[in-house]
Amino acid sequence: MTKLNHGSDKNTIALSSTGRDVTERKQEEEALQHSEETYRMLIDNMQDGVFIIQDGKIQFVNESFARTAGYTVEEVLGRDFLDFIAREDKERVIGNYSRRLAGENVPKEYEFNILHKDGARIIVNVNVGLITYRGRIAHMGTIKDITERKQAEEALSWQVEINAAMVELSGTLLSQATVEDISALVLDHAKVLTNSSYGYVGYIDPKTGYLVCPTMSRDMMDTCKVTDKNNILKEFRGLFGWVINNRKSILTNNPANDPRSTGTPAGHIAIQRFLSAPAMLKRKLVGELSVPSSVGNKIHVMRYYDKGDLVGQIALANSNRDYTERDLALVERLADIYAIAINRYWVEEQIKESLTEKEMLLKEIHHRVKNNMQIISSLLRLQSRDIKEKKYTDMFTDSQNRITSMALIHEKLYQSKGLEKIDFDDYIRDLANGLIQSYGANGNIKLNIDVRDVSLGIDSAIPCGLVINELVTNSLKHAFPDGRKGEIMISLHMTEGNMIELIVSDSGVSIPANIDIRKTESLGLHLVTILVENQLHGEINLDRSKGTEFLVKFKDVK
Repeated sequence: MTKLNHGSDKNTIALSSTGRDVTERKQEEEALQHSEETYRMLIDNMQDGVFIIQDGKIQFVNESFARTAGYTVEEVLGRDFLDFIAREDKERVIGNYSRRLAGENVPKEYEFNILHKDGARIIVNVNVGLITYRGRIAHMGTIKDITERKQAEEALSWQVEINAAMVELSGTLLSQATVEDISALVLDHAKVLTNSSYGYVGYIDPKTGYLVCPTMSRDMMDTCKVTDKNNILKEFRGLFGWVINNRKSILTNNPANDPRSTGTPAGHIAIQRFLSAPAMLKRKLVGELSVPSSVGNKIHVMRYYDKGDLVGQIALANSNRDYTERDLALVERLADIYAIAINRYWVEEQIKESLTEKEMLLKEIHHRVKNNMQIISSLLRLQSRDIKEKKYTDMFTDSQNRITSMALIHEKLYQSKGLEKIDFDDYIRDLANGLIQSYGANGNIKLNIDVRDVSLGIDSAIPCGLVINELVTNSLKHAFPDGRKGEIMISLHMTEGNMIELIVSDSGVSIPANIDIRKTESLGLHLVTILVENQLHGEINLDRSKGTEFLVKFKDVK
């Protein structure tokens, strides 16, 4: 305000100003406006979204916030902030909002999902606090889009889980697990990695062609009200049947409208989502077709494989989220491992069956050889009845005993659990006792047998048995003349270097010193040296110092 003042001389007029300098005020206003513009420019150029919420309404956002949600700034301002929060996170976000206004201690920083304009979910990290805005309390904070980071972390975690599952399943391939155990393990991993509620893993029975499902999830069997529940599927219909009949995978998040579906029987669990892959051997990817989905902008990928050998199926249903191509790729990997495991199992079963058949055949062969030898021995006995000279009847008896020693080997093999080795303890006792009875020396000769866990293969058992037969026969015929009493000792055990040591000795009359066992005319002793040196590839030594003792050393012929 300006006033006019007259001077003392009445002629002088003075002007005085009582208001603020207009120029200074204008400069302050310009500076404030510049500061606000600079601050606004800084906020708008921030990578993080900035927001102010008051009374539940969005009062301010920067360009980054609007861009993250897929809107313009104008489309966001004035709206309820809950409009942008994903349904599954609304309760937690509104809880934090209300408790913070009430002065409670709540996290300033946390994560949740916001809804993009196109319906997609964006994972954000929010950092928020209270401010005074236009004279009243408001929330101000920042949001950062961490979707890619979280997806990368999730993918890494998922891959770690997959690798762990593959390691465990690969270990199962090398184990003696049953087909039921293998199927159960695959189902457990498949359900966990795809968040599926129900499922089964089954194999094709190679004899019937039916799908046998030993692993239908227990909760599915408990929930399902179908009258005729059966884990053996003889007819392949609907979605699961399409997979088996076409040997292709299926991924559908809308089974009710899928043309491949034939519906479910009364009482069956409602199928909201379905994912299945065939377990194939020797299949190769020959093509891939990408088909746009009728819902949103999702793409369905259909993979085409050449005809392989179908050995089973993995089927999953009702994940708590939509199945994805990643889930399909996982299940196909599991199906490949399952196919290998099931094939290994069936191959081993076939080998076992084949071995069982061969074992039965060999047992039958040994049984028939033994019977044929007994027939020959009986014929010799019958023929010997017509011979009057003792020299010749003894020859027939010796031949009978040699045949009996070999027949006894085949009998022991027929009776044994395995066909590779013979327990020589029982064999020697039966052989020696049979010889004593044959020569009528039951009351005069005492047997002392010491066999220490020695089992021989058939290539060693037959010549070794013949050697024992000849040496015991020699003792019975020559060591105890005139019914003299005595003892025959037989020892068989392993020594160092995997050598087998056989000792046959008697307490009777020694073999005369002038007899060379390698040049003697005695068929029995001559046969012994041939068997030891040419058949067993061993060595034989004779000790005549106390009775007669033969020491034979050889290695078991493999």
